[in-house]
Amino acid sequence: IIAYQVAVQSYRGFTEVVQSAVDLNRHKLLTLLHITPPVDSEKEKELWRELSKANPKLTYDYKKEEAPPAPAPVKHSFLIRLLNRIGIK
Repeated sequence: IIAYQVAVQSYRGFTEVVQSAVDLNRHKLLTLLHITPPVDSEKEKELWRELSKANPKLTYDYKKEEAPPAPAPVKHSFLIRLLNRIGIK
């Protein structure tokens, strides 16, 4: 009985941690899924109900992301360039 009670308490604590993590990061998850975040709580409830279905009908908001700028070339000292040219390094 004691082991059962400890397991139940551990499970309750774990579920609270998981629920908090989901609640704190739900908008970030929607952004990563390219789904426009809802404007109010009712729309959000509808959205999560639709997501919980096996075959949700959603519209995705794909935004074209710009490529990051190319890194600046690294300038090596004369000695390193000479060693590279010779094939030592």
